Amino acid sequence: MAGGRGRGAGGGPADGIAVAAVGDVVLAREDPAAAFARMAPLLRGADLRVANCEVPLSNRGLPQHAKHEVLHSSPEMIAGFVAAGFDVVSLANNHTMDYGPEALLETIERLRRHGIACCGAGLFPEGRGLPPCPRRLSLPESAIGSKSSWRWRLARAS
Repeated sequence: MAGGRGRGAGGGPADGIAVAAVGDVVLAREDPAAAFARMAPLLRGADLRVANCEVPLSNRGLPQHAKHEVLHSSPEMIAGFVAAGFDVVSLANNHTMDYGPEALLETIERLRRHGIACCGAGLFPEGRGLPPCPRRLSLPESAIGSKSSWRWRLARAS
Protein backbone atom coordinates (compact mmCIF):
# COMPACT_ATOMS: atom_id res chain seq x y z
CA MET A 1 0.00 0.00 0.00
CA ALA A 2 1.97 2.99 -1.25
CA GLY A 3 2.16 5.80 1.25
CA GLY A 4 -0.01 3.82 3.66
CA ARG A 5 0.72 2.07 6.90
CA GLY A 6 2.17 -1.00 5.22
CA ARG A 7 -0.63 -3.25 6.46
CA GLY A 8 -0.06 -6.90 5.92
CA ALA A 9 3.44 -6.29 4.63
CA GLY A 10 5.24 -5.76 7.92
CA GLY A 11 5.71 -2.12 6.97
CA GLY A 12 7.93 -1.44 9.94
CA PRO A 13 7.94 0.98 12.84
CA ALA A 14 7.97 4.15 10.74
CA ASP A 15 4.63 3.16 9.24
CA GLY A 16 3.16 1.65 12.41
CA ILE A 17 1.59 -1.77 12.54
CA ALA A 18 -1.91 -3.11 12.15
CA VAL A 19 -3.01 -5.68 14.71
CA ALA A 20 -6.15 -7.77 14.24
CA ALA A 21 -7.38 -9.33 17.48
CA VAL A 22 -10.32 -11.62 18.13
CA GLY A 23 -11.48 -12.95 21.45
CA ASP A 24 -13.40 -15.71 23.14
CA VAL A 25 -13.05 -18.12 20.21
CA VAL A 26 -14.73 -21.52 20.62
CA LEU A 27 -14.69 -23.52 17.39
CA ALA A 28 -17.07 -26.46 17.05
CA ARG A 29 -18.13 -26.84 13.45
CA GLU A 30 -17.95 -29.15 10.45
CA ASP A 31 -15.58 -26.88 8.51
CA PRO A 32 -13.30 -25.14 11.00
CA ALA A 33 -11.12 -23.73 8.19
CA ALA A 34 -14.08 -21.55 7.14
CA ALA A 35 -14.68 -20.15 10.63
CA PHE A 36 -13.02 -16.80 9.91
CA ALA A 37 -13.83 -16.61 6.18
CA ARG A 38 -15.95 -13.45 6.51
CA MET A 39 -13.08 -11.77 8.37
CA ALA A 40 -10.38 -12.93 5.93
CA PRO A 41 -9.81 -9.52 4.26
CA LEU A 42 -9.39 -7.81 7.63
CA LEU A 43 -7.09 -10.54 8.93
CA ARG A 44 -4.96 -10.56 5.76
CA GLY A 45 -4.54 -6.79 6.04
CA ALA A 46 -2.97 -7.01 9.50
CA ASP A 47 0.73 -7.25 10.33
CA LEU A 48 -0.07 -9.32 13.41
CA ARG A 49 -3.09 -11.57 14.00
CA VAL A 50 -3.95 -12.50 17.60
CA ALA A 51 -6.78 -14.71 18.89
CA ASN A 52 -7.92 -15.75 22.34
CA CYS A 53 -8.80 -19.45 22.25
CA GLU A 54 -11.38 -19.91 24.98
CA VAL A 55 -11.09 -23.71 25.27
CA PRO A 56 -8.47 -26.45 25.02
CA LEU A 57 -8.26 -28.06 21.57
CA SER A 58 -8.01 -31.60 22.84
CA ASN A 59 -9.92 -34.80 23.55
CA ARG A 60 -7.48 -35.65 26.34
CA GLY A 61 -7.82 -34.99 30.03
CA LEU A 62 -10.78 -35.19 32.34
CA PRO A 63 -13.44 -32.59 33.09
CA GLN A 64 -12.59 -30.61 36.19
CA HIS A 65 -15.74 -31.24 38.19
CA ALA A 66 -15.27 -28.33 40.57
CA LYS A 67 -16.57 -26.06 37.78
CA HIS A 68 -20.21 -25.58 36.83
CA GLU A 69 -19.48 -25.62 33.10
CA VAL A 70 -16.47 -27.26 31.41
CA LEU A 71 -15.68 -26.77 27.73
CA HIS A 72 -13.29 -28.10 25.10
CA SER A 73 -13.15 -28.46 21.32
CA SER A 74 -11.90 -31.22 19.09
CA PRO A 75 -8.18 -31.00 18.18
CA GLU A 76 -9.19 -30.73 14.51
CA MET A 77 -10.59 -27.26 15.23
CA ILE A 78 -7.04 -25.89 15.05
CA ALA A 79 -7.64 -25.77 11.28
CA GLY A 80 -9.63 -22.57 11.84
CA PHE A 81 -6.70 -20.77 13.47
CA VAL A 82 -4.29 -22.05 10.81
CA ALA A 83 -6.50 -21.09 7.85
CA ALA A 84 -7.05 -17.60 9.28
CA GLY A 85 -3.28 -17.11 9.59
CA PHE A 86 -3.14 -16.31 13.29
CA ASP A 87 0.38 -15.56 14.53
CA VAL A 88 -0.38 -15.73 18.25
CA VAL A 89 -3.08 -17.47 20.27
CA SER A 90 -3.65 -16.46 23.87
CA LEU A 91 -4.79 -19.19 26.23
CA ALA A 92 -5.31 -16.79 29.16
CA ASN A 93 -8.95 -17.32 30.08
CA ASN A 94 -11.28 -19.11 32.46
CA HIS A 95 -11.71 -22.33 30.43
CA THR A 96 -8.03 -23.08 29.72
CA MET A 97 -7.84 -25.78 32.38
CA ASP A 98 -11.37 -27.21 32.00
CA TYR A 99 -9.86 -30.58 31.02
CA GLY A 100 -6.70 -30.29 33.08
CA PRO A 101 -3.02 -29.93 32.20
CA GLU A 102 -2.98 -32.82 29.70
CA ALA A 103 -5.49 -31.05 27.42
CA LEU A 104 -3.73 -27.71 27.82
CA LEU A 105 -0.32 -29.13 26.93
CA GLU A 106 -1.73 -30.89 23.87
CA THR A 107 -3.28 -27.58 22.75
CA ILE A 108 0.05 -25.78 23.11
CA GLU A 109 1.88 -28.53 21.21
CA ARG A 110 -0.63 -28.46 18.35
CA LEU A 111 -0.43 -24.67 18.05
CA ARG A 112 3.37 -24.73 17.99
CA ARG A 113 3.40 -27.57 15.48
CA HIS A 114 1.41 -25.31 13.14
CA GLY A 115 3.76 -22.36 13.67
CA ILE A 116 1.41 -20.43 15.95
CA ALA A 117 2.96 -18.86 19.05
CA CYS A 118 0.91 -19.15 22.22
CA CYS A 119 0.91 -17.25 25.47
CA GLY A 120 -1.08 -16.91 28.64
CA ALA A 121 -0.76 -20.49 29.88
CA GLY A 122 1.70 -23.36 29.88
CA LEU A 123 5.39 -23.89 30.43
CA PHE A 124 7.93 -21.51 28.92
CA PRO A 125 11.74 -21.51 29.14
CA GLU A 126 13.16 -20.06 32.35
CA GLY A 127 9.64 -19.70 33.75
CA ARG A 128 8.86 -16.80 31.44
CA GLY A 129 5.46 -16.55 29.81
CA LEU A 130 6.89 -14.87 26.71
CA PRO A 131 6.57 -16.78 23.44
CA PRO A 132 8.87 -16.06 20.50
CA CYS A 133 7.96 -13.19 18.20
CA PRO A 134 6.72 -14.13 14.72
CA ARG A 135 9.91 -13.91 12.65
CA ARG A 136 8.36 -11.90 9.83
CA LEU A 137 7.93 -8.85 12.07
CA SER A 138 10.75 -6.39 12.51
CA LEU A 139 9.59 -3.89 15.10
CA PRO A 140 10.98 -1.74 17.87
CA GLU A 141 10.62 -3.19 21.36
CA SER A 142 7.03 -2.86 22.50
CA ALA A 143 4.40 -4.93 24.26
CA ILE A 144 0.84 -6.04 23.65
CA GLY A 145 -1.42 -7.89 26.00
CA SER A 146 -4.90 -8.99 26.89
CA LYS A 147 -6.18 -8.10 30.33
CA SER A 148 -3.31 -7.97 32.79
CA SER A 149 -2.78 -11.73 32.74
CA TRP A 150 -0.24 -11.91 29.91
CA ARG A 151 2.34 -9.83 28.21
CA TRP A 152 4.13 -10.42 24.96
CA ARG A 153 7.26 -8.55 23.92
CA LEU A 154 7.90 -8.02 20.25
CA ALA A 155 11.40 -8.39 18.86
CA ARG A 156 13.79 -5.45 18.84
CA ALA A 157 14.44 -4.20 15.31
CA SER A 158 17.89 -5.12 14.03
